[in-house]
Amino acid sequence: MKWISTAVMLSIFVGVLAGCQAWDTRSVQSYRNSGDRAFERGEYTQAAAEYGAVVDRMPSDWRVRVALAKTLLVLEKPVAAREHLEVAHNIQPRDEEVVDLLAQAMLESDDEASLFSFLHHRTRSHRTVGEFMRLGFFAERAGDIDEAERAYLTAARLDGGVTVEPQVALADLYAHSGDEEAAIRRLRMASYIEPENPQIRERLRALGVVPGPTLALEPDEAN
Repeated sequence: MKWISTAVMLSIFVGVLAGCQAWDTRSVQSYRNSGDRAFERGEYTQAAAEYGAVVDRMPSDWRVRVALAKTLLVLEKPVAAREHLEVAHNIQPRDEEVVDLLAQAMLESDDEASLFSFLHHRTRSHRTVGEFMRLGFFAERAGDIDEAERAYLTAARLDGGVTVEPQVALADLYAHSGDEEAAIRRLRMASYIEPENPQIRERLRALGVVPGPTLALEPDEAN
């Protein structure tokens, strides 16, 4: 009986092992595709499991880490998302989406100290309009209005009054802060750059101003 029992146990073990091997025959692409489909259907827990299986098998696949992080952010798990985004950022430090998502994860993790340290480091390393616009955006979301204003003003100066984005960002910041006069002034500057921009005209009307050619004001930063 003892020999028979051992044989039975061995057969069970072999069967389980075969089942595991059969499961492992799924390709990495199969997991990735399954994760994508689950995400599109709104099945985020399943998507996270599928993407996680890819990360387990290919830890250096930064793109699937980003997909997993996006899923975890939807699931309101920013700390876990941040871990994957930090790995992705180490691999691809110039990827703009990774930078934005990492900043988002820091903000949603209530780690504003790390967020501002990260963004300030980037503005010191890359003094570009985009970097200061990002700093302003996240500062505004964090409720630091003064930091946001400084960042947007720096972006406007670097831009030289050429594009509307810094002007509109300042206008929205002032409008949300209750300073309608300053908001209108910045929208007039934006109108100078793009007179027919429908979004600018809509913002002006929302503040009780009728758009027109005489309303345009040359941006302060143009000179």
